[in-house]
Amino acid sequence: PPGGIPPPPGAFPGRAHLLQAPAAPRKQPVEPSSPMKPLYWNRIQLHKDKAVMQMQFGTADIKTLWDKLEEPSFNKEEFEELFAKPQNTPKRKPLSDTYKKPKAKKVAKLLDSKRSQQVGILMSSLHAEMADIENAVLNMDTTHLDLENLNALYEIRPQSEELDKIKRHLVASKDTPLDKPEQFLFELSNIPSFGDRVFCFTFQAQFQENIATIRQRLNNFKNVCKLLLGEDEGQGKKETEEKDKSEKTGSDNEEADKEEADKEETVAEDGKTEEKVMDKEGGSDSGEEKEKEEDTNAETMEASGDVQTVLGLVLAFGNYMNGGNRTRGQADGFQLEILAKLKDVKGKDGKTSLLHYLVIYYINNFDKEAGTEHAKLPIPEPNDINQATLVKFDDIGKDLRKLKRDLDGCEKKVAQVVDGSEDKYIQPFKDNMQKFVKKAQKEHREQEDNLESCQMRFQQVVIFFGVKPRPGDTEVTPPYFFSLWTAFCRDFKDIWKKEQNKHAKKKVETAKKKVQEMKEEKKSQVASTQRKARPGGLKEKLMTKSKSIDVPLKENTKSSKE
Repeated sequence: PPGGIPPPPGAFPGRAHLLQAPAAPRKQPVEPSSPMKPLYWNRIQLHKDKAVMQMQFGTADIKTLWDKLEEPSFNKEEFEELFAKPQNTPKRKPLSDTYKKPKAKKVAKLLDSKRSQQVGILMSSLHAEMADIENAVLNMDTTHLDLENLNALYEIRPQSEELDKIKRHLVASKDTPLDKPEQFLFELSNIPSFGDRVFCFTFQAQFQENIATIRQRLNNFKNVCKLLLGEDEGQGKKETEEKDKSEKTGSDNEEADKEEADKEETVAEDGKTEEKVMDKEGGSDSGEEKEKEEDTNAETMEASGDVQTVLGLVLAFGNYMNGGNRTRGQADGFQLEILAKLKDVKGKDGKTSLLHYLVIYYINNFDKEAGTEHAKLPIPEPNDINQATLVKFDDIGKDLRKLKRDLDGCEKKVAQVVDGSEDKYIQPFKDNMQKFVKKAQKEHREQEDNLESCQMRFQQVVIFFGVKPRPGDTEVTPPYFFSLWTAFCRDFKDIWKKEQNKHAKKKVETAKKKVQEMKEEKKSQVASTQRKARPGGLKEKLMTKSKSIDVPLKENTKSSKE
């Protein structure tokens, strides 16, 4: 109670110890020589905010970017010249003052009209015969009918009530022929297990497309997270490619085993080949692959370090601009919302933004490959960020669960078709579908693990940058987190490309100038190294003779004039 005796040290159990923090900021105050334009960011000060993060994530072991991020040095005089507060700013008009005031035969029709019209339209659009449909369904042959047409046939497949009507009519009224739609549905029903076969056939293509989409989205998401965390993005892509290659190799080996199961020698060769493939994929004995992996690691870690260099510059600029301000200065870090606003902070010239200055300063001082084809964007690609904003873990989880239900249903239908078909109609359906189901189950498990891995990576990223949930939300979501990067990455890249082009032109001009200087130098060297006439040589004799001839000629000319 107010005025009561405070509890002794250690009296509060649980997480109270997390709230203990040092009283002083880690950064020394900055005092610019001139008043600066403010940068209105939400600063992070670890001596206060670290305890809040520990409470937010429920653990004392929190490692963030701001614990280790260093502020690069920069030209403070140049920076002040550009971003100092302008003096004697003219008074502007109110915003309202800137606006101006505005100025035959009888046939059996057993289907309802809508259903009959639907079937009739499909019949008109299909340029195939019933034999082609039967071949496509039984032999899984898409020569004359593609999967889209087969899926359309599945959608209008005959229902049990319709078939009952048709069969009763055929028994009771043999003289009255069926209308075309009714006859078509009846012939479809005569194809063994038509509905189940077409479902399995079309689901196979849909599954491959859906699982590939999920894989691409999750792999991109994971690679962006690795890049922001400073981990090896390139190695993650390499592992994904090797896994796909391994799956393809495994499926090829299965086909070879089935085709040549009766040949012991071939089986043995397949076993040896498989061992070689596994050894190659393992890469434990391949020095060349190790070298490539090390090169990729070094390259990616350098790129990842560039992200932190850019953020370090933002932190250094912001602390200098907010120097002397008690609420914004001496920041250990900043909330990422400020990144999208850097382009709105203009210099005294009214043209150069803080973002533009950031890009120029980074290229001039940190980009060793500026102006060359080897120059690399130091931040994530805007397209990769845009794709990451679309990732919703709940939606992908639902998609995977639906795929699993459909895959289980497909497996049951495959068993039903095999058990209920005559021997002549079992193949190639049985082998193709059983192989597909086995491979699909493996791919599905991999993407479930991939989703779990992405969720863990994202949690690490959120902690790493100390991001707080949006007001009204209980947790940070990928759409919100990556939306903080979207505009920044897009605008940064636009400026970066223009500046790289300027550097490339400068390099071309410098190279041309150097070539011209080399040509001039070569000419001067040639002129200075020309040989003089040797005493008593032929050249000297000719020159002497020429002089002796010139003297009489001049005298004769003079006398003739006189």
